[in-house]
Amino acid sequence: MRPRGTPSPRPRVTPSPSRPLAWLAFLAAAATALAAPPFASARRATAPQPRPVATPPDRSVEPKKPGVDGVDGRRTRPVREPAPSESQDARIVAELAALDRAALKDDDWAKEWAGEYFTGDGLATNIEIKLAPKSGITYTWRGCLGLYDGNRGDVAEAFPGGLKLRLAIPPDAGISRFMSETLYFVPWGDRRYLVPQTQMLKLVNNYNEGGHAREKMRGIPLRVEGGDPRNIPETTPPGRPRLPPEYARLIVEKPLSLRVTKASALPQQNVTRGVDVRETKLELDGGLNQGVYVGMEFTYRRGQWFGTVRIDRVEETTSAATCTIFSGSDDNVETPTAATTFTFPGADPEPALPAVEPRK
Repeated sequence: MRPRGTPSPRPRVTPSPSRPLAWLAFLAAAATALAAPPFASARRATAPQPRPVATPPDRSVEPKKPGVDGVDGRRTRPVREPAPSESQDARIVAELAALDRAALKDDDWAKEWAGEYFTGDGLATNIEIKLAPKSGITYTWRGCLGLYDGNRGDVAEAFPGGLKLRLAIPPDAGISRFMSETLYFVPWGDRRYLVPQTQMLKLVNNYNEGGHAREKMRGIPLRVEGGDPRNIPETTPPGRPRLPPEYARLIVEKPLSLRVTKASALPQQNVTRGVDVRETKLELDGGLNQGVYVGMEFTYRRGQWFGTVRIDRVEETTSAATCTIFSGSDDNVETPTAATTFTFPGADPEPALPAVEPRK
C-alpha cells in the first residue's frame, strides 16, 4: 500500500510494433507543412492546365489613338510611351552614316536636311533631333534630372520647305510641347535649322532681338556635324534666315525703339518656396507702324535681374505688353518704368548676289 499524498507512478506504455511507424508518419507530415508556403495545405491539387494560345488581334477594328477615349473622343490621361527606342535611334545613326548624299537628286530633301540637330545649354536644356529618310525621326529633351520629354515617328510627306510627320505620341501630350508634326527647313548662311512649327515664332523673336539671342539662336535645333554640340559655329551668318512668307513678314526691317509710356505693377505672387513672380503691365509708344506684332518677345535686363517682355495687343501706333520676372521673395527687383526704352537693331541686309557676266 502506497503512503497518502504520494503520486501514483505513471504507467509505462509499451509501444506496439506499429506505433513507431505512426510517429514517423506524423513527423514527416509536420515537416512538410512547415516547409511549405503559408496556406499551402489549403490548396487543392489540380491537374496541370494547358497554356493558353494567344489569338492574333482583330485587324478590322481601328486601334485607339494614344491618350484619346474611344467612345466620345475626349482626352483622358496622356499615354506616356517609353523614351525613343534605342533601336530606332541606332537605325537612324547607321542610315546617316551610310547615306550617299552625292547620289541623291537635288530635289530630295534628305540630300541637305537629313542629319542630327541640337540646341541647349548643356545643363537643363539639351534637345536632340535625329532625322533620316527611311528610319524616321527621334526627339529627346534631357536635363539635370534625366529625360524630360521625347517622341519618335516617321516621315509622312515632304512639302517645299519642310516635312509632315507621324509621331507616336500626340505633340500636345507633354508639358514642354516643343515638338510638332510639321517641321520647317530654315537655312541661314551656312547654318541649317530644323524648326518645329511651335518654335517658328521663337526663331523670329530671336532674330529681331539681335545681340546674343540672334547669334546663338537658343532653343532652335541646328544641324551639327556628328551630333556634337561643340561643332556649333560661333560666327553669326550675314543676312537673315530664309523663312516662309507668313513668318518672313514679321522680321523687323529697320532699327526700332519702343518707349514705355505707362507701367502698372501687378500684385507679387509666390510660385514656390522662396521664389516669386512679378508682372508689370506696360503701355508702349510704337505699334503696327513700326513692325510690332502680337507674340513678339524680347529680354528685359536691369542690373542682375532679367525677365521676358511679351506683346499682348497692337494698335496702329501703340502696343501693350507684359513683363515677367522671377526672383527671390525678398529681392529688391527693378521692374520697367515709364523711363524704360527697348531697342532693336533691325535686320541685316541680304548679302549681295555675285554679278553675272553678260553673254558674249
